[in-house]
Amino acid sequence: MIWGTDEAKPAAKNLNEVDAKLRDRLANVFKWKNYFEVNRQSATLSAVAKMQSLKLSDDCSVEVKLLPDNVAEVRLMGKGKARVTRLHSLAKSEALVLAGDDKNKSAWFVVLNFN
Repeated sequence: MIWGTDEAKPAAKNLNEVDAKLRDRLANVFKWKNYFEVNRQSATLSAVAKMQSLKLSDDCSVEVKLLPDNVAEVRLMGKGKARVTRLHSLAKSEALVLAGDDKNKSAWFVVLNFN
């Protein structure tokens, strides 16, 4: 989970800046000056058609299900409701970026790497 903001990193928070490659990719599309990693999760997807859920915060989770033909269905959940659903070809080497609405002069992103 990534936090995008124009503010400086809060001193009291345990946040890491995202790596330069991801920062550049996000900055080419989104308006924020700074991107901080808030939470990192990893999972192994093994069974086709079995949904796997990863809790990223009290309000946010990601559900991932393998589908036939090397495709993943990804749902970004917010407060128990599906906010964004995407299909992603696992043949692509690029990360899948999901984003919600910007609020309070910041935004949240979920970045999924399938390797």
